[in-house]
Amino acid sequence: MRTLRRILASVATLFAAATLIFFLMRMIPGDPATAIAGEHADPAAIAAIRARWSLDRPLPVQYAAFLANLLRGNLGESIGSGRPVAHEILDRFGATAELAGSAM
Repeated sequence: MRTLRRILASVATLFAAATLIFFLMRMIPGDPATAIAGEHADPAAIAAIRARWSLDRPLPVQYAAFLANLLRGNLGESIGSGRPVAHEILDRFGATAELAGSAM
């Protein structure tokens, strides 16, 4: 029973953290599509970026897609490198674990 409670608490914590991250990212000022394309990009390019990243959909639809992708382990694509975010995290995991170990 104790283990089940811990598992449920962990799931609730992860859900709350994911929800907080999603909404905090949406509260950042400015248009993400314009930031990606550049301020002088033509409107068609900005619209294409909005469509590609589903920024043209209502917020509840974006949130549902975000949670569905998260459950599948799809963390998205890095804007900087174009690689899957999961690969970016794994590439840096060794160094992060080493730093955490040395901090302890």
